[in-house]
Amino acid sequence: MAKSSSPPKWVNALLNKFLDAHLSDAIIGDLSEAFFDDLEHHGYSKARRRYIAGALGFFRYYRFKKKGQFYQSRLNAFDMFFNYLKTSLRSFSKRRAYFLLNILGLSIGIASFLAIQKYVQFEKSFDRFHNKPDEVKRVLRYDSNNNSYMVGSDPDVAVDLKAGIPGFSAVTRFYQRDNGAFQVEENGRKEVYEDLNLLYADTDFFSVFKFDFLHGNSQNSLEKPNGLILTESMALRFFGQVNVVGKSVSFKDPNFPMISASVIAVVKDVPKNSHFSFEAILSMSTQVRNGQRLDQLGWNAFDTYARINENFQETQVQTQLEAIARNHFVNKENISLHLQTLTDIHLGSTDLQGIEGGTDKRLISYLSFTSVFILLMAYFNYINFSTAKSLERAREVGVRKVLGSGKWHLVSQFLVETFLINFFSLLVALVLLMALAPLIPIRSIGFGWETLFQFYGDEAILLTSALVLGTMISGFYPALLMSSWSPSVVLRGKLSGSSGGKVMRSVLTTAQSIVSLALVVITTVIYSQVNFMISQDKGMNIDHTLVVETPTITGDNYRTSLQTYRNKLLAHPYVKSVSTASTLPGNTLNYETPIRFPNQPVRESVRIYTDGIDEQFIQHYDIDLLAGRGFDMSFGNERANALLNKTAADLMGFSSPEEALQKLVIMEGDTVRVIGVIDDYHHFSLKQGFTPQILRYYGTWIPHFSVKVNYNESTQWSDLIEKMEEDYYASFGENLFTYRFLDQSFNAQYEEDRQFGNISGFFSAIAITIAILGLLGFVAFTISVRSKEIAIRKVLGAKKRSIIFNLSKNTLILNILAGVVASTFSYYYLTGWLDQYAFQMDLTILHFALPVIGLLAVVVLVIVIQSLGLLTKNPISAINNDG
Repeated sequence: MAKSSSPPKWVNALLNKFLDAHLSDAIIGDLSEAFFDDLEHHGYSKARRRYIAGALGFFRYYRFKKKGQFYQSRLNAFDMFFNYLKTSLRSFSKRRAYFLLNILGLSIGIASFLAIQKYVQFEKSFDRFHNKPDEVKRVLRYDSNNNSYMVGSDPDVAVDLKAGIPGFSAVTRFYQRDNGAFQVEENGRKEVYEDLNLLYADTDFFSVFKFDFLHGNSQNSLEKPNGLILTESMALRFFGQVNVVGKSVSFKDPNFPMISASVIAVVKDVPKNSHFSFEAILSMSTQVRNGQRLDQLGWNAFDTYARINENFQETQVQTQLEAIARNHFVNKENISLHLQTLTDIHLGSTDLQGIEGGTDKRLISYLSFTSVFILLMAYFNYINFSTAKSLERAREVGVRKVLGSGKWHLVSQFLVETFLINFFSLLVALVLLMALAPLIPIRSIGFGWETLFQFYGDEAILLTSALVLGTMISGFYPALLMSSWSPSVVLRGKLSGSSGGKVMRSVLTTAQSIVSLALVVITTVIYSQVNFMISQDKGMNIDHTLVVETPTITGDNYRTSLQTYRNKLLAHPYVKSVSTASTLPGNTLNYETPIRFPNQPVRESVRIYTDGIDEQFIQHYDIDLLAGRGFDMSFGNERANALLNKTAADLMGFSSPEEALQKLVIMEGDTVRVIGVIDDYHHFSLKQGFTPQILRYYGTWIPHFSVKVNYNESTQWSDLIEKMEEDYYASFGENLFTYRFLDQSFNAQYEEDRQFGNISGFFSAIAITIAILGLLGFVAFTISVRSKEIAIRKVLGAKKRSIIFNLSKNTLILNILAGVVASTFSYYYLTGWLDQYAFQMDLTILHFALPVIGLLAVVVLVIVIQSLGLLTKNPISAINNDG
C-alpha cells in the first residue's frame, strides 16, 4: 500500500514487540478499521494521529507479555472480549439502520416465541399443583354402542372402588351444580347469590386433591351434613372477610328443600390451571329428598377419582373395574370403566361430556411448532441481512487478515456482535410482551411490568436457551462466511457474493414463504369452518330468543307464580311465544337413560339422553315433526307419553318414524308410549353428531323460560328486558333476574375454535410481516449485486418491464415452489384437524390458491418498488462502480 493510505508500520511493530501476539492482532485489527474510516472522512494526517494515540492507549502493564501462561491467557481472554465488545458497539453506531432493523425483526420473533411458549407451558401445567398428581386417576365410562367416553358414573361406583380394589388408597366422588341460590344475612342485610359453582363432595375429597386451607381443617371436614367450605373470594363476597368459620347461610338447590349450612373451612381460590373449579363445597350427605340422600338417587352424574398406591397393578385393576361395571349398569355388555390420569385430563378430554372443556392437544402442538417456526424465520432474516451486509464489511475483514487476525478471532468477533444483538432483542421482546399482552389473543400469558424480571424455573431456562441458541443459530454461519474470505480478493473490491451464499439466502427466503403461507391457509380454513358451523341450519330456530332463568328460592305458590309470569310475558307486544325446558340447546344433557322395549332383555338397552319440555317447545323452536303429534294437554296426562328424535328412533331399530308411533318403551322404571318423532336438531355444536334424545313432558321444576321475540327494526330490547325484569320481581320476589340471548350462549360452544383462529391469525400476521422483511432484504441484496448487470441491460435498450421480469423470475419460481409445499402440508394437517368435526366444510382449491396468489403479488410489488429506484438512475454510474 502507498504511504498515504497505510497505518504507521513502526506502531504495529511496537505493539507486536511488547504485547502478546493474540492481543496485538486484535488491537491492530480494530485500530486499522478505525484508521481507514478516519482516512475516508478526515484525511491521512488526522487518521495517523488517532492511530498512534489509540495504540498508546493500549499499553498497560497487565497487557505486556508474561511468562505465566495461565495468567497470560486469562488476561488476554478478558481483554479480547472487551475489545470485541467495543468493536461491536462501534460497528453498531456506524450501521444504525441495519442494527435497528435486526433488533426489530428478532425482538418480534422472540416475543412471539415467548408468548406462545408461556401459554403452552400454562396449558401443560394443569392439575400439577396437586400432591403427586400422576397418582390420581379419573374414572371414565365407555359405551360401545355410541363409541363414546363419558365422565359421570353411578355414585355407588366409588363405594365399590374403595371396598374392592386394594390398589387405591383413597376414592372420592363429587357432583357439580351451578344453579343453586345462597341466602346470606349479615349485619342486618339479606342478600341472595345465585348461579355459583358448587360441589357436593364426600369425605375423601381432600385425600385425593390438594387445596390450601386458610381457616378450618381438612380432616373430617366433609363427614357431617350441612358442612360448607367456601373459597377465599366467596367468603369476602358473602361476609366481607376471610375468617368466616362458624357463620351460617341458607342454601336452596332446585332439586332439594332449603337447608341451613354452617361454614366449616375457607380455602384459597382454585388455581386457574385446574380442570375443575368450585366456589363452595357442601358435604355429600347434606341433601335429602323423600328420605333418600343425594348419593342414593342413582344418577349417572357423579365424577369419581381415586389415588393409587404401591399395590396398584393396571391390568389387575382393569379386570376389577369390569366386574364393577357389570354390577352398576343395566346394559352391562356395552358399558365398561376405564382410568384416566389426572394430568392427562385437560389436554385429553375435548371429546368428553366433562366438567369443563379442555384444550385440544392439536392446538398445543400447532402453537408449539408455530412459535419455533416464527423464531426461526426471525433468525433466517438476521442471517440474510448479515450475509447481505457482509459485502460492506469485506475491506474490514481483509485488513484484519492481512494484519494477522486468524479465522477464529474473526468468528469470535462476529459472534460477540450477534450475542449483543440477540441480548438487546430479548430485552426489547420483553418490553413488547408487556406492552402488547392485552392485544395478544392468548389467555393466561402472565406478562406484565410486575413480572419483567420474575422468570424462574422453566421460564428462566427458556429465556437463556433463546439467547444462547439464538446467538449460535443466527451468528455462526455469517461469521464463518465472512472469516473465510480471501484478503487478496476483498481488498481489491472484487467480492460479489459466493454461490453458496446465494443458495443459502434462497433456501432461507423460501422456507419463510412456506411457513407464512401454511399459517395463512390454516387460519383461513379455521375461520371458514367456524363460520360454516354458525351459519348452518341447526334444525331449530334459536334467533331472537331470550332465556330467563326460573327462580331457585320457591314458595308454596311456585307453580301459580310460574304460570302468572308466563302470562305476563305473553301479554307483551314484542313477545311471540314462550316455552320451557329442563335443558336448552347448548347446555349439557345430564341425564342419559337406558331405554328398552317391554319384551327386551335389560342388557340390550340403549342409552338415550332424556329432556323435559312443554307443549309449546316444538312450535316455539320451529322443529319439524316427522310423525305423530307433540304434547297437548287437551289429551290428558302427557307424563305417560314421550317423543323421540330421528337419531333415537334409528338407534332403537325403527325403520321409519311412523313405525315408532304408539310403541311402548321402558325408561327410568316407567313405561311410556311414543306419540311422535321429531326431526334431528343440533342440541350441541356441529362438532358433534346429532344426539339421541327422548323428550318427556316437564315435571315439577322448570329451570328455563325461553322467550321468542317478534323482532323488527322497531324492537326496543331495553324496554322489553326492563319489563321482563319488573314482572319477574313481582312474581318471584327475592330471586335474582338473569337473562341471556340463546344464540350467543349456543355459539359460545365455538369459543375454543374462535380462539384457535384468533391465535393462528395473530401469529400468521407476525409471520407474514417477518417474511416480508426477509423478502425486502433478499430483493435489496439481489438488486445490489446485479446493479451493474441491470445498468448494462438498460444501456443496451432493455425495457423496464423486461428488466423487472428478469429480476422477478427466480424469486417468483421459488415462491411458487413454496406455495406447492405449503399447500401440501396444510392440506394434510387440515384434513386431520377437520376430522374432529361431525359436520365440516369442504376444502376447495381457493383456500390454497388465494394465499399463494397474494404472496406472488406482494413479491412483484416489492421487486417493482425496489427496482424503480435503480432504473431511474444514470446507468453509467453503476457501470463505472468497481464494487
